[in-house]
Amino acid sequence: MTFSNLPIDIDALPRLEEAPLYPVQRRYAWLGLAVTAAALLILGGVARLLRDIAAQPLLHEPWLWRAWAVALLLLPVWVYLSRRSIAFGLREHDLHRVSGLLFRRHAVQPLARLQHVEEYRGPLERWLGLSSLRVFSAGHGSATFVIPGLTQTRARTLRSQILAYGRG
Repeated sequence: MTFSNLPIDIDALPRLEEAPLYPVQRRYAWLGLAVTAAALLILGGVARLLRDIAAQPLLHEPWLWRAWAVALLLLPVWVYLSRRSIAFGLREHDLHRVSGLLFRRHAVQPLARLQHVEEYRGPLERWLGLSSLRVFSAGHGSATFVIPGLTQTRARTLRSQILAYGRG
């Protein structure tokens, strides 16, 4: 057997950016906004209660409450926009996921390296008719990445298509 290590023309490779991307459901973004806002309101209520019953001088500072109001307005919007930035794509030999507002992350999982794929639906996801796919790579104990905010039909179709690759 003769060893060869020929160069590859990088410009001739298929471009990942040309693959179609599918955004997650808008309901997933609204869910993140609602959960974040609810958590901030609960924490604010606890802080207000502590301020009223405890003699904590820090909790009486007006700047702290102004900062809390800014966080209450901006953090849920950030979570909403961050979740709206998530998209996924499936090509013949790989699955990819794009996410991030300031720092764009592009994860690619070769289908040949997949161990298994599971569908996950928490109580709020079930209530909204959403599912997440957890993709596990060979050699990892935890999910390589998660594709959240899918309809249950799309999650099951995507899971079946990914698993069919391993059988074919």
